[in-house]
Amino acid sequence: MQTQLGDALFCSLAFQNVAIVATIGAIVFTYFWIRMYWRARTNVDKIPCGSQEMKGIEIDKPVNATREDKQLEAEAAAIKNSKVSVVLPVKGIHADTLVNWRSQVESSHGGKIEFLFVVESEDDPAYDAAVAFREEQGAHHVIKVITCGLSFYCSQKIHNLLEGVSQISEDSDFVLFLDDDATMRPESLKTLIRILNDPDVMVATGWPHDYLPPGEPARFSHFLLKGYRLLSYTSVATLDSIGVWGGCTLVRRKDLMDERVGILEAWQDCGYSDDMIIGGRCRKMGKKVQVPVAAMLPARMDAAYDFKRHWNFSRRQMFVCSTYSDVWDLMQNSFLLIAASFFGTVFGCFNFCALVVLSLASLLHTLLAGSLLERLHGHMACGYFPSSSPQALMLVVLAVASVWLVFMNLSYNAIAAVCERMGGIKGAYTPTQSPLYIIVMTFLGLAGQCLTLSSCAVLALLTSSIEWSGVKYVRGGGRVIQVWRFDENGKPFTRPWREAMVEAVARRKERLGRK
Repeated sequence: MQTQLGDALFCSLAFQNVAIVATIGAIVFTYFWIRMYWRARTNVDKIPCGSQEMKGIEIDKPVNATREDKQLEAEAAAIKNSKVSVVLPVKGIHADTLVNWRSQVESSHGGKIEFLFVVESEDDPAYDAAVAFREEQGAHHVIKVITCGLSFYCSQKIHNLLEGVSQISEDSDFVLFLDDDATMRPESLKTLIRILNDPDVMVATGWPHDYLPPGEPARFSHFLLKGYRLLSYTSVATLDSIGVWGGCTLVRRKDLMDERVGILEAWQDCGYSDDMIIGGRCRKMGKKVQVPVAAMLPARMDAAYDFKRHWNFSRRQMFVCSTYSDVWDLMQNSFLLIAASFFGTVFGCFNFCALVVLSLASLLHTLLAGSLLERLHGHMACGYFPSSSPQALMLVVLAVASVWLVFMNLSYNAIAAVCERMGGIKGAYTPTQSPLYIIVMTFLGLAGQCLTLSSCAVLALLTSSIEWSGVKYVRGGGRVIQVWRFDENGKPFTRPWREAMVEAVARRKERLGRK
């Protein structure tokens, strides 16, 4: 009886319409994961191991064997002679804060570099940590610790970035924006600078690789985060990317300050997402965003990471897509929110996961009933496939799913191999659990994340506010129109956004005038 119900379901035209769309979506995802896997595997051996110096290889770009050594030396000299200002918006501290900061100051291009740690106030634990870190580094690095105050007109992160940019050196050539959870490697900065040698590229960005240290117990929420990261790899499967990661973004100072590009102006005009605005302005100018393989940066998952934190993380990612500063951002973010984050995850991801489970369950039931071979060779009018049995269609689904699962995990492991190569620590980012456990949990995590993202995408369309680090942001017309904070008694308070913006702009102009 159950077998007959399964056959009837798989042969109905309505079910087959959904199944065909889901399978096509899975094939598209598989294609991008294959590209990501191939890209990482073909470049991993070009990346120097550990702290070795780059040897003039342009990752992801063809190496011209006839190029003279003098040209390589000139390129290396140009990189070394450039000055970089690194702006780090920090809030609070965590277990890996100092480890990440040390990796960031050690990622040098061989030339002049300054680090600007920007915190809300001296009451933030990050302030004392940054001051102590500056003393630890001594005269080895130029480190500034800046307090910027609370923001009531844009996101706190953008406010921190704007304050940091207003205090960078005027002779800087590049500005690198870094989050404190980005673990840099010695060659990372050189690779990003080399990417910007191409005048058609305006932004060189890294990309996070979330991992759980080997031996640590894994929660389902960790696999949900892994599922999110796997979905994000589809946007960086090629050197030219559609995404920008604000956790590691390098731009030329002249482009950042150019009012025709308008990055700072859009940030200042009640902006919410720093990286989405950068990406939108880059496309508006007809320029490229590139993500070199050597800028894939490991980010350790917190052992205490739970579903509540992951839900808030997913909500914030989708809320970002509902914000915009101009028509370019509106078109890009609306596409990501509606087409990719909702229809893509539901019809091309979650539905396929459900289809795989139904196919596997039905085939197992038929196998246990002892009629699998008989039904495979049988013929019945099965929807769009009159000469095929339902069981044959189920096997096709499982075949596609097998390739899908293999390259999903291969792409993740290939990026882990890149991170291990750069860090010179073999096995540091590779899971130690059994492959079957990893595959099953990754499958379930991806299915859960597709359902989570689609739900958050709907909420982003229906709601106008989000909470981020204890601060409530209210959206209106794509911009931040209210910022609500909570005092020590839990009572909410705010300020008029226009008044706060005018005050912040005047303070930055006064500082620039003193320069």
